[in-house]
Amino acid sequence: MIKSNGVKISFLLTEDQIGPFPVSIESICCECEGEYLRVKNIPFYVDNLSFDDLISVIEVGRKEYQIDEVVSESGNSTVWVYVKSEITGVIEQLKALGCGVETGVIDGYYAVNVPSELNISPVLDILETAESTGDVSVDYPSIRHD
Repeated sequence: MIKSNGVKISFLLTEDQIGPFPVSIESICCECEGEYLRVKNIPFYVDNLSFDDLISVIEVGRKEYQIDEVVSESGNSTVWVYVKSEITGVIEQLKALGCGVETGVIDGYYAVNVPSELNISPVLDILETAESTGDVSVDYPSIRHD
């Protein structure tokens, strides 16, 4: 199993998670907490998972894992944003609200963390407005705000 405190875990993606992307594995930074792992970056492809969630995993291949269970939800929400036009400034607007944003290997594709203490309504308003103009595509894989 996993022994060190700060680890990068490779998660084998399902066909649904792979979708149109040229990936089959997502590496996620985690911290060990007893027999569980605390997610320490924003997931790009693994759905139903957010920054700071506490998870248990099962090994499905040589150093490849799948989530067995989300033991404790952090309250944070994850949103995936594909920006077709940088002119919108949507990412800067999300950052200004206090969202965490990470970029990956695909240009224009962002994973966004909406911290639990933020009101998600302004975030959703920004995304819905940008999506209605066709400037972005948005997916909501892990919404934990009420």
